[in-house]
Amino acid sequence: MRRIVVTGIAVLLFVLQARAEVIKPPIDHRDYRSVDLANGLSVTLVRDQRAEFAAGAMSVEVGSNHDPAELPGLAHLLEHMVFSGSKHYPERGGFIEQVNQDGGGFNFNAYTTHDHTTYAFQVRSGAMEDALVRFADFLSSPLLAEEDVRKEIAIVDHEFQERVQQPRFETLSVFRKVLQPDHPFARFNTGNEEVFSGSSPQALVQALSEMFESYYVAENMNLVVVAPWQLDITESLVRRIFSDLPSAVAPQSLPPVIERRQSGPLQIEMSGRSQRAALDFLFPLPMASMPVHRYFGHLIASHSPGGLRQQLLARGWATGIATGAGVLSSRQALFQISLDLTPEGMAHSDQVISLIQAYLHKLSTVALESSRYDRQRQVSKVHFDDLEFGSVKALAGHIARNRVYFPADEALVGGLVLPEYDESALQQFLALLEKNNLVLIKTVPDVEFDLTERWTGASYRMTQIDRATWQSWQEMGEEASFSLTAETNPYLSGASGISASDESSERPVLLTAPDLSSQTRSVRAWFKQDKTFNNSKGSSFLAIDHPVSFESERHRVMIGLYGAMLLDELAKPLEQAHEAGLRVAVAPSRSGLMVAVYGNTAPQSKLLPDLVEQIRALELDVRQLARAQEQFARQVDQYSNVPATTGLALALFSELDSLPPLDGQLDVVRSVTVDELRAFHTEFWQAPALTAFFHGNWSRQGADDVVNRLRQMLQLSGLGRRDRKPVNPGLDESRLSVEEPAVSESAAILYARQPVSPKLSAQLAMTAQILNGELFDHGRNREAVAYTVNARMVSDYKYRGVLISVEAPGQSGEEVRQFIESRLEALPDVLLEMSEEQYLSYRDGLRTRMLSSRENLANLGRYWWQMLRLYDRPVDETAIALASLSSLSRSQLANFIESLFLGQGGVRYWRLGETSQ
Repeated sequence: MRRIVVTGIAVLLFVLQARAEVIKPPIDHRDYRSVDLANGLSVTLVRDQRAEFAAGAMSVEVGSNHDPAELPGLAHLLEHMVFSGSKHYPERGGFIEQVNQDGGGFNFNAYTTHDHTTYAFQVRSGAMEDALVRFADFLSSPLLAEEDVRKEIAIVDHEFQERVQQPRFETLSVFRKVLQPDHPFARFNTGNEEVFSGSSPQALVQALSEMFESYYVAENMNLVVVAPWQLDITESLVRRIFSDLPSAVAPQSLPPVIERRQSGPLQIEMSGRSQRAALDFLFPLPMASMPVHRYFGHLIASHSPGGLRQQLLARGWATGIATGAGVLSSRQALFQISLDLTPEGMAHSDQVISLIQAYLHKLSTVALESSRYDRQRQVSKVHFDDLEFGSVKALAGHIARNRVYFPADEALVGGLVLPEYDESALQQFLALLEKNNLVLIKTVPDVEFDLTERWTGASYRMTQIDRATWQSWQEMGEEASFSLTAETNPYLSGASGISASDESSERPVLLTAPDLSSQTRSVRAWFKQDKTFNNSKGSSFLAIDHPVSFESERHRVMIGLYGAMLLDELAKPLEQAHEAGLRVAVAPSRSGLMVAVYGNTAPQSKLLPDLVEQIRALELDVRQLARAQEQFARQVDQYSNVPATTGLALALFSELDSLPPLDGQLDVVRSVTVDELRAFHTEFWQAPALTAFFHGNWSRQGADDVVNRLRQMLQLSGLGRRDRKPVNPGLDESRLSVEEPAVSESAAILYARQPVSPKLSAQLAMTAQILNGELFDHGRNREAVAYTVNARMVSDYKYRGVLISVEAPGQSGEEVRQFIESRLEALPDVLLEMSEEQYLSYRDGLRTRMLSSRENLANLGRYWWQMLRLYDRPVDETAIALASLSSLSRSQLANFIESLFLGQGGVRYWRLGETSQ
C-alpha cells in the first residue's frame, strides 16, 4: 500500500473539520470523535482506556440489492473474496490467522445484508497498527484470484446449506418470491454453487472486480477504530493508513419502494422443514416510519393482562408472539408479527387471525395516547442509558452498521431511543398496518402445495384474501375484548446511588460463615463490591439446588420442562424488569434452577425475592403444562435444524449429562402429567439449598438483607451444593459412534477432557488457539477439505477440555476424523518448529483475551460466579492461568498436547456424522 505524507493543506482540512459530538450513555467512559478524510472516508474514532483489545470495523454500502440479476449472491461472494489475499499480503487466510494469533482466537467476522457489508475484528492493542495496515490493504487491493474463486464458492455454498435448514429462512425466501417478483429484494441473496457454476472463474472475477471498483470506494465506506490510545494518535494512524483508499462516487441505484397491493391482502400457505405451525403478518413500510416500530412492537407483544398475548395464551392457541423490523434498503423496511401456534391454534387459525386484526384496530386509538407513548419512550431512554457492549469488536460493529443509516452524532443512539411524541407519525404507522399492505404467511407442517420455492424447496400456494373472508374475520374479531390499562412498574425506581465503600477484597467473600454440619449447609452467600467501574450497576446470582433435579434420568429431563413453564409464568415480571433496564435470566441447571440479574442494583433487591416467591407459589394446571410441552417440542425441532457439528455436540453433552437423546427427552416430556409435575414442584421447594453471589454496586448490608428475606421466605434447610449430580460414571469413554446429523454435511467432533484444574486452563486455552489456526490453514486453505473448522476450550461440570469441530461436505465422517487425527499427530512438531516470535504472538493474544474478561462489569460478575460454582470457592483461575502462561514453553505445551490427544493424559470422545440422504 502506498504511504502518503500529510501536507499543509491536509493539516488545514484536519483543523477545519467539523466534528460531530457523538451522543453516548451517561455511564459510557469512552471518548468519541467523528472525522471525514479527504478521500471521503467517514471515520469514527473511539478511545477506551479500559480495553485490553483494540478493534476495527468497516461497513461498505453494497449488498444483495446491488447484485446483477444474473448473479444473485455476488456481493456475498465478494465479501469472502476480499479477504482471500491482497496486493501486499497475498497469502490466503493470512489476515484471519493474524487475528487468531493476536486476538486470542478467531475474533473476526463479516456479513452481507441487502444494502451493506460489514467487516469487524479485534486484536491486542500492540498488534493493532499492523492489523489496520493489512485491513486497509484487503479493502483497497484484494487479489480476487481465479484460483480462489472456486474455494470461496464452496464456502458460500456451505453457508447456504446451513441457512436453508432454518425455517425462518424458508419463510423469508417464499415471502421474497411473491411480494414483488421484479424487485431487487425478491432475488436470491445468499448465492450457492448452482448460481455461480454457470459462470467461468474468469467471468466471475470480472464481475467481482466491477462490483469492487464501483462500491468499495472511500465515500461509500464507514470506518470505526476502537483503541486505548489518545484520539489524536489514533486519528494520525488512520489518516496515514486509510487516506490511500480510492476516492470515487459509488453508483446511487436505490431500489424502488415496494408499493401497497391494490388487489387486497395476500395469503401464503407454505410447508417446509419445520414441524411446528406458525403465522407471520408482514407489512412493508418506508424507512421514514421505522423510528416508532419499537413502540408498536411493544404494544403488540406485551405481557399485559387483557392484551393480545394473554388472550392467545389463555385460549391455548399460541406459545409465543414476537415482533420485529428489518431493513431492506435505505428507503425500505419490513415490520413483522410472528406467532408460534399450538395444534389447537392451527385448528382455529381463522380465529387467531381475527384476534390479531381486532387488536390492531384497538391500537388505532390506544396507541395515540401521549402518556402511553411517553412512558415507552422513557423506557427506551433507560435502555440506552444502560447500553454496554460485551467486547470492543461488538462496539465497533454496532457503530459501523449504524453509520450506514444515521449521522455521526447518532452512531450509538440511532434506532435505540424513540423520538418525541408525534401523533401524525403514529397515525402514519398505523395506516401501514392495514389489509392492502399485508402479506399473511401460514406455515402448515407436512403438507404439499402446488408451487415450490427454488432455493429452499419449500412448497407453497398463494391466494388473494377476498372481501367475504376478510369480512368474516372482522366479524369474529368483534367479539374480542381487550383491556390495555397502564400499569405501574415496581422496578422503575430510577438509578441506584453508588453504595458506600465496604471492606476491600480482591476476591468474593462469604456473607454467611459455612457450617460444616451436613444439615445446615443450606445457604452460602458471597459478596464482592466493585472498586473499579464506580457506577450504579451490579450483578446478582442465585442457584437453587435440590437432589430431586437429578435423582433419575426422568427428573433430569423434567427440570428442563419445569424451567420452560417458569419462563412462561414469569413473563410479566421479566418484562417489567426489562423495561427497568435489568437483564434477567431464569434457567434450569444440572442441580436445580439458576437466576441471574444485571443492572441497577436498587430494583434487584425487590426483584429477586419477587421472582423466587412467584416460582415457589406457582399453581400448575393442564394448560400451563401443554404450553410448556409445546415450547419444549419447538426447541427440539430447532435443534434438528442446526449445523452438523452442533447437533453432534448436543448429542454428546446430553450423554455426558446422563440425558437421553433429544427425541428421547421429548418422549419423556410428552408423558409427564400435571400431577407428576406438581409433586416435583412441591418436593423441590421443601428443602432447597441456596448459593448466592452479589457483585458490583452492592453494599454488604443490601446483600445481607436480600439473603435474609430469601432464607425466611423459604425456611431454608437442605443438603447444600455437595449434592450436585456427578457425571455419569457408566459412559463408555472410548466409544466411537456415528450419529445422523440433521443437515446435509459430513462432520466429526472430538472432545478431549481432563478433570478441571486452574493450573491446566492456560495449556488448554493455548492448545485450542494454536489448533484453531492449524485446522483453518489446512482445512480451509491448503487442503480445502473442510469448510467449518473450530477448536475451543469447553467445560462440562467438573471437567474441562478442547472440543474440535469440523464439517466437510463430500467426505465421509470417517474421512473427517482422519483429517483431524492427521493434524493432531502433526501439531506437536508444528509447535516445536514454530518461530519464537509466532509463539509469543499466540501467547500475548491469549493473555489479552484472559485480561479482557475484567474490563466489563457484567463479564467480571459472570466470571466470579462461574468460579464459585466450579470450585465452591473464589479461585481466581485467570490469575493462575496468566502466571502459568508466562512460563509455558513450546516444549511443555507440545508434551501436554501429545498427552491430551494421543496419550493417557485425557479422555477422548469421538462423534461422527454422515451425509444425510
